[in-house]
Amino acid sequence: MRDPRAGTMPSTRQAIWVNGKFTAQPTTGVQRVAGELLCAVDRLLPESGRARPWVLLCPPDAHPPPLKHITIRTIGSHLGGLHFWEQALLPAYSAGHLLLNLSGPAPLLKRRQVCMIPDAALFDCPGTYQFGFRLFYRTVFRVVAQTAPLLLTLSEYSRQRLSQHLGASLAHAYVTYAGSEHLQSQPDDQALVAHLRLTDHPYLLAVASQSPAKNVGRLIEAFHGMAHPSARLLLVGRLLPGVFSPMQPSPDRSGRIVQLGAVTDQQLATLYRHALGFVCPSLYEGLGLPPLEAMALGCPVAVSREAALPEICGNGAAYFDPRSTDDIRRILEMLLADAELRDTLRRNGRLVAARFTWERSARRLLGALEAAGLW
Repeated sequence: MRDPRAGTMPSTRQAIWVNGKFTAQPTTGVQRVAGELLCAVDRLLPESGRARPWVLLCPPDAHPPPLKHITIRTIGSHLGGLHFWEQALLPAYSAGHLLLNLSGPAPLLKRRQVCMIPDAALFDCPGTYQFGFRLFYRTVFRVVAQTAPLLLTLSEYSRQRLSQHLGASLAHAYVTYAGSEHLQSQPDDQALVAHLRLTDHPYLLAVASQSPAKNVGRLIEAFHGMAHPSARLLLVGRLLPGVFSPMQPSPDRSGRIVQLGAVTDQQLATLYRHALGFVCPSLYEGLGLPPLEAMALGCPVAVSREAALPEICGNGAAYFDPRSTDDIRRILEMLLADAELRDTLRRNGRLVAARFTWERSARRLLGALEAAGLW
């Protein structure tokens, strides 16, 4: 039941308020998880038999997902920006109610809240973030770990790492995982197919932000040394100024590397479907959403052996040492040349992706809230 901006609020007795800051931000993995998880919860609420209302609190000019059972409420103003909205207005507005933060950040002044901390990258890979960003969010996560009755994260690897860094008891840190199926309904973008000639030239695909931990530089170096003159490497990723430390990309000496920047969901699904393989060379991943997306769409996947990637990808991916350019190149050449390997990865990958659905993640979230006595 969508509550219009000027409309009346439903009863807020024992309501669960949801931090909707993510609805006013560009979509990266963190915002994707928050939006898809909330939509899945919305679909499950009718079967819960609970009368307790859920309310998504959004900043002005937000773009909330379509919801049927969670009320959407716009609060505050543009004054001070999103940071001020979250840290000052949100805790005041949600006073007396549980606040659910699904996209990492949380207001420091709020005590009765649940926080999703996707991974421990701020602590494990501090040099990849700009100083101010790192200092603030480390402070937020340390405070939340000591005051929140429940923490959420996206993999067992992340849960263990967060426990080590934050001193948080594993008993109140719960893994929800994520889903993989959110791009499956997207049709091919025929204009993109024609423009990039996706069906005429074989290509490998990588999806990564500009974080140095994504290791795109070594991937490019590995691709440079390959003897496949017709193959291309397509790179998708959004630049996040103010978050990551500057990364110096390797120069493209071959002319066969295409930097696409940010793309739409339809374009991304199209790129996954037509690629000979998807490559994730990350030095650090707390989950690895793009490999799951690729598997769900039948794209053969190769990933590094680091962090949470083996836990998430299982036998659905080929593995390589991300610190070895030669080993990355070996896997790239196998993906391009070995059709039998691609078929095996495609088949195994679909089975792995099928275990990661947003409904299962939402059920884990609701179960964690119930176990903690919060719902």
